[in-house]
Amino acid sequence: MFGLVMQAALGELAYSSEAAERLRAELRASAAKLRSAQDDIAATKRELQEGAAARQTIEAELTALKQEQQKQSDFAARLSVYALSLTILPSDNAGVMSCPCRSHDV
Repeated sequence: MFGLVMQAALGELAYSSEAAERLRAELRASAAKLRSAQDDIAATKRELQEGAAARQTIEAELTALKQEQQKQSDFAARLSVYALSLTILPSDNAGVMSCPCRSHDV
């Protein structure tokens, strides 16, 4: 009888040991998945930071381009006004041209 009880206890112990090993294996697998997920999160955060830095660079370049465009537009307007002021108009003298300001002949 003692042998049967001992055999049953050993069987129970073996079953418990196998169950514990299965749980440990599941725990190791879960820990590996967690580490992988944490690595993915860290990589995604780095990508987001790089994207934000690239966006800031692009926005700064866009601002600089808009400022340059405004400068060119202002210059073109000034140049147009200047060109208009240099328009040569016929004068009262035949074949002699004068400046619109009429302060001197050209």
